[in-house]
Amino acid sequence: MSVHPVKRPRLSNARASQSHPVRSQESRDPEPERTRAQNCTGASRKNAVIKTALGDIPPYNDYPYHLEDKFNKKLYSIGGFRCDDHSNTPTTDFYVCDTSTMQWTNRTNCLTKRDPYAVQRNPLSRAERTRSTKPQALPAINVPGVALLRLETRSFVVMFGGFASNRARSQTLIIDPDRREWWELQIAGGDVVPRINPAMVGINNKIYIFSGYRQFGANTQAHQSYSIMEFDLDSGDCRWTTRDRPYPALVRAGQAFQDACSVFDGIKILLTPGEPTESKEPINITLENTFFYHVTNDSFQSATAGISGALPQKMRWYDTYCPPRPQKSTSNSSESTESILICAYIDVPGTGDVSPEVWRLSLCPVDKIECLGINKKIWDLDSQFKCSTCVDGLIRLLGTSKDDAEDANATFDIYVDIPWKK
Repeated sequence: MSVHPVKRPRLSNARASQSHPVRSQESRDPEPERTRAQNCTGASRKNAVIKTALGDIPPYNDYPYHLEDKFNKKLYSIGGFRCDDHSNTPTTDFYVCDTSTMQWTNRTNCLTKRDPYAVQRNPLSRAERTRSTKPQALPAINVPGVALLRLETRSFVVMFGGFASNRARSQTLIIDPDRREWWELQIAGGDVVPRINPAMVGINNKIYIFSGYRQFGANTQAHQSYSIMEFDLDSGDCRWTTRDRPYPALVRAGQAFQDACSVFDGIKILLTPGEPTESKEPINITLENTFFYHVTNDSFQSATAGISGALPQKMRWYDTYCPPRPQKSTSNSSESTESILICAYIDVPGTGDVSPEVWRLSLCPVDKIECLGINKKIWDLDSQFKCSTCVDGLIRLLGTSKDDAEDANATFDIYVDIPWKK
């Protein structure tokens, strides 16, 4: 059985000779040779400056999940496959980056598993005397959903679902990066369906989970439902307040959502499309497949009706971000509008390669979308980039300085910032 991600095919690079085949944990044919990347670290080309990351830098994995914690100026790099591992075994990687300095720290083997639900025991009891305090890495899980949970002044990483032990999962893990602990979360309110690679977002003390897949292969059977978990701020207890609720008729059958992005200060969630199958066809954003979920009244509505401008098309893969709104200007009130950044990898015309492009989607009251036109400029840097994040309102591309992106020693050691204004 094929066991590879559908929604986040982070395999192709800015200088790949062609899009790479989607990864499977089964054997696969050799991949095409990539175009050679030149060493341009520290160089400035076309107003884009490639910079070097510091510290214990994470490997240049395929399919890693990069989660930004804007409250603490941290970036978490979680899991993925080693780029040279053709057995495609998910890693247990957990790296933390200070985004103000781009200094990385490897926490993979520094985490401790705890059991917060164990009955309190005498510290001198045999059970306590023999309890292991050795570090224990995270489980190796293929493409779980990941979201940041912010409870008052503390940040936690929530991992739900994914694929492990030859089956889809419905379990939830919590990671406490500050205390370097993780545990399996107990959730009251009943069971929910397993979901592979769901779209997730945290707003206040709730985690919203959309879509996900039942299985891998040609018939992935995207879930047509959503679930919500809620945490009690005093006790910390968690409960499913919504379990596998079907989408309304407005959302067409077979719709899969790839990203869930909090907008309008958490009043709405922007849901953008994923692939309904493993067809490897490019993703198009259309009037029919992009929605708002209203948090307060539990309803869906079209997010692109009335939008002016050409919507992103033929995306190989992409991520969405909601940067902080700039202060309202008396000279231009549109500067205070809500904006979404879409960072997508698309074909570079006439090259056979793929490279990042960025769109700015301005929501109410402007309702327009514009392409920043950076695709060829990033391609001209002649370097390997395959992941992105958003730091202080800038798209930050993450890549490697290695000529061969499948080099076993390749790491995410270079990056470049892209302003979201033209």
